[in-house]
Amino acid sequence: MAQSVIKGAEQAGVTVKVYSFKETLTEEILTKMHAGGSLNPPYPIITPEELIHLDGVIMGFPTRRVFSTSSAYPSWFELSGTYGRAPAQVSSFFDACGKIWGEGKMVGKMVTIFTSAAGQHGGHEATALTTMPFFVHRKSSSSPHRLLTDVTDGSYTHPFVNQTDTMAGNSPYGASCIASADGSRQPSAEELAVAEHQGKYFAEYVATFIRGKQA
Repeated sequence: MAQSVIKGAEQAGVTVKVYSFKETLTEEILTKMHAGGSLNPPYPIITPEELIHLDGVIMGFPTRRVFSTSSAYPSWFELSGTYGRAPAQVSSFFDACGKIWGEGKMVGKMVTIFTSAAGQHGGHEATALTTMPFFVHRKSSSSPHRLLTDVTDGSYTHPFVNQTDTMAGNSPYGASCIASADGSRQPSAEELAVAEHQGKYFAEYVATFIRGKQA
């Protein structure tokens, strides 16, 4: 899924930087979960400061992780789960963004989300919905700035999102795939197509906005 999103974004002619979230579980626990690969992420670890320099942010992670070893995502956030919210590793990263939040360093940024779940009803839409408060809630807090000013998707403009003849992820809130409880199911061609479409749509959207600001 991540590689398809990246492919789509690059088609829009933008520079794509890929990061992993920092692992928060111990090696012992990860080994029992058959998820030891997350200790050696293939990409640099994202920090709050890195977000400041990005024009747009595409975040990909599964519903709250349980125990699988899917290849839908690079590093630890390839793991699938349930419960309809971001994994602890993502929540930990959000908590670390307090300083740049308070300083308004992310005003004007844009974001989109893609995800995965064990089954059709494992939290595809709920995960996106429960993540959105992180991006928008600060507008009503003591700080006059919200972290990101626009949550945009684009996946809903792809016809595969509305298909009814096969089991698939995807929703109006972002691309997603069904990974099964043990992570054995790989993203389908339709799911990958929506992910690529979302990456391209979002990159074009952000690029248009940035060009407009610079004009």
